[in-house]
Amino acid sequence: TTVLSSGVACPSPTAITGMRVLCNAVKDAGSRAQLLSESGRVSALLSAAAKQTSSGHKLVRGALAALLTNLVHAQSTLPAGLSATIVQIALSLLTAETESTDVIVRCCLAIGTLAMTGEFKSTGGQGQLADVCAKVNSVKQAWVTKLGDKSVCVDELMHILKR
Repeated sequence: TTVLSSGVACPSPTAITGMRVLCNAVKDAGSRAQLLSESGRVSALLSAAAKQTSSGHKLVRGALAALLTNLVHAQSTLPAGLSATIVQIALSLLTAETESTDVIVRCCLAIGTLAMTGEFKSTGGQGQLADVCAKVNSVKQAWVTKLGDKSVCVDELMHILKR
C-alpha cells in the first residue's frame, strides 16, 4: 500500500504489478479470505490504489479499473460500506479518462454491478445517484464515437441506474 499510495510518483510498472497481484488475490477464494481477514485492510488498499486514478499511464488506470471490477464481483465477502468508495473511485476514473475504452467499460461494469445488487442505491442516497447518472451521461456524450459497440455498456448502466 505504501508504494501505491505515492500516486503518480509510483513507477508505472510497479503500480501495474501491484494492482494485478491484488486483482488475482481477490479472484482466488483463499487469497481473498486472507486479504479480507483484517478489518480495514481492503479500505486501506483501495485508498492507496485510488491515488493511481491520475496516472498518466493507461495500463495503470486499466489495472485499477480491473481491481474495482474484481472487488465488486467478490462483494458478498467485502466489508459493509465499501460500495460507496468503489463508486467514487470508478467515477474518478470515468470522468478523468482520456484514452482507454477499457477503463470506461470496466468502471461501468463495476458501478452497474453494485447498482444491480441494490447496495449502492441503499447506501448512496438519491442525491449521489443523480450525480452518478449525470457524470455517466457526460462520459457517454464525450466517448460515444470512441466506444463504438461498447457504448451499449454505458447505455445499460444508465438503464440500471434509472430503475
